Amino acid sequence: MKKGDRLRCAISGQVEIHDFDERGAALRRTRTGRLALIIHGDLLRDLRLLSRAEIAERWGVHPMTVSRWRVALEIEETPGDRARRVTTRRARGPVSERARAALLRAARRPMSAEARRKVSEKAKGKPKPHQQLSDGARIRLFFEAEPGVTNEEVAKTLGIHRVTVAKYRHPESKTPEFAERVRTLLARRDRAGVRDLLQELGIERTAGVVRFLELVRAGRSVPAASRGAGQSVGWGYRLAKRLLRQAVSVEPRRKEVEG
Repeated sequence: MKKGDRLRCAISGQVEIHDFDERGAALRRTRTGRLALIIHGDLLRDLRLLSRAEIAERWGVHPMTVSRWRVALEIEETPGDRARRVTTRRARGPVSERARAALLRAARRPMSAEARRKVSEKAKGKPKPHQQLSDGARIRLFFEAEPGVTNEEVAKTLGIHRVTVAKYRHPESKTPEFAERVRTLLARRDRAGVRDLLQELGIERTAGVVRFLELVRAGRSVPAASRGAGQSVGWGYRLAKRLLRQAVSVEPRRKEVEG
């Protein structure tokens, strides 16, 4: 290639080579009269493979210029971008104990209605800051620090409605006493008693139900037993609640008959 030759640019189409830079890359003359790189060959390949920072350093351009080239070429993400993101994440390392403690303190910090109103008025028309902890994050961090608390206690402490707390609460954080109550119920009854209880509830004694009850009896949590039975966590909690409710209603009648 030499000056005056025509070359196809991936963005501008057929252009004339006006000069070459110190790296030997072909330059064209823009409408404003300045020189610009012609997007072809190695530069085009780098735009599709490397990260934005690597391209800017290798070709001596501003990162925003690389971004404009990518937008024009409809290139969203490259292998170099993904590799750089993974490297950056690994370089940060795990969250320190000090940062973890600060997050837990922030999650427990309640906010009054007046404070919420002031924050809302101040934030009107502004984008939501990314560093602010969402309600879901505060709830999950609270349960991670205090796994035995109830939804009502969390709602009162954080100033959030209990329905929102139940929505963001992870199933694994639900009180372990719930599974223990189901386990105690199963321990009080033999196989015939459990079968009769299922019949009273109108629950078919399928392989999934049998497997779920065996896993709970063996010490597994309700979510773990549900997954072990090939069912959803919600299915396991609904079944366990029905068993407990039926057991509570049966016990008084049994005592009356025995008396």
